[in-house]
Amino acid sequence: MTETNAYNLPLKLETGWICLDFANTAEWHASDHPDEHIGTYRKLVSWARDVGVLENQEAEKILQESRQRPVRTKRVHRQAISLRETIYQIFSAVAEDRQPESSNLAALNASLSEALVHLRLLQSEKGFDWGWSGDENALDRILWPIARSAASLLTSDAIERVGECADDRGCGWLFFDMSRNRSRRWCDMKDCGNRNKVRRYYARKRK
Repeated sequence: MTETNAYNLPLKLETGWICLDFANTAEWHASDHPDEHIGTYRKLVSWARDVGVLENQEAEKILQESRQRPVRTKRVHRQAISLRETIYQIFSAVAEDRQPESSNLAALNASLSEALVHLRLLQSEKGFDWGWSGDENALDRILWPIARSAASLLTSDAIERVGECADDRGCGWLFFDMSRNRSRRWCDMKDCGNRNKVRRYYARKRK
């Protein structure tokens, strides 16, 4: 299952899952110096628009609302970063065949409870589909599909295909392994894969 089908959105996701792409908004996540990509609420909205969670008009309305409610905006941004870190910790543990921390599961359940209040079954010309209700300008509406995405992936057979880049410098990139024998190890063979391949080559040469 891919989320293009599950949410009926024109998503441009690298992993196929909103929650994993959201976790990857911090690069070098497993290191002591992560590279933050959504350091402001505006950048969070920009990311949501890029992956299809928000349409252009929705993004503009939410940004306008955020300018009128700066205190609430900062709170929602902190909430987004907290959810991102919770999702990363849970799926990093899953990728390493470890049990996620109970505190992280509790945090995800709390976010999920807030999100599912707004989930509705909607009728369309093609039948029925899931959608979201509530204030269209709600500053935290970006987080609703992310929380549901994480829960959907954790409870599906697809969870077995979640992996984390094996780079020992702390890349931490989460991916969805589509290889037939689930042998993928790197975020990208042109990046961490190639660097580690070269390093192993010279290590063998030295020996």
